[in-house]
Amino acid sequence: MIILLCFPLVAQNDSIYRYRNSSNSRSNSVEASSNVERTLKKSSSDQEVAESYYVLAIELIKDEDWKKAENYLKKAIQLVVDEKNNPRISLYYRELARVQEKLNKKGEAITNYENAEKRSKDANFKK
Repeated sequence: MIILLCFPLVAQNDSIYRYRNSSNSRSNSVEASSNVERTLKKSSSDQEVAESYYVLAIELIKDEDWKKAENYLKKAIQLVVDEKNNPRISLYYRELARVQEKLNKKGEAITNYENAEKRSKDANFKK
């Protein structure tokens, strides 16, 4: 006998959908940009700055500004790439790969999907 249980799946990128589904994207990208500036001025941790870059990138994705989104995702990754157990970095890599697909950078996208998978495993198994 097989019993199937249905549970909603919540992946690491659940925050993406929260940002993507918000309305009035132009004002959201301006607000996200202001938040990045405030975070930088507060001398926040690298993780906080990286997260601000990520949020800004999501807003730029909603505006289909793929090149700028790619740039901010790369900045987010650079800030936390050396942190071994950072669970957010796989999310950053995955979103970067999606943007690179839109930019027709297939080779880079594949590499970043692989990076996302590797970092996801690292974060899950080295706790």
